[in-house]
Amino acid sequence: MSTTDSPFPFARTARETLPSLRAALTERLSVDSSALLAPVRATAFWSAALLPPVYLPLLLRGVSAENLPVILGLLALNALLFVIGHEHNESNES
Repeated sequence: MSTTDSPFPFARTARETLPSLRAALTERLSVDSSALLAPVRATAFWSAALLPPVYLPLLLRGVSAENLPVILGLLALNALLFVIGHEHNESNES
């Protein structure tokens, strides 16, 4: 019995249904990634811009074996935040 002879005229085989279902879900769930990334970029940018006053006192106190991991961690975090937030452009956000 073929799908045209089926008692369910709209029944399709799995081979016909899955691609159309996948396409429908992809279309329905697709969102503009820039809309999702804008707040992440803004937060990363401003966090990176405001982080130096946190580790500046540690640097002024002097680098020692005790605070070296903290200073290096904060510097690495600051660099990472700048990399993530480098495309932040306040004028493009609505």
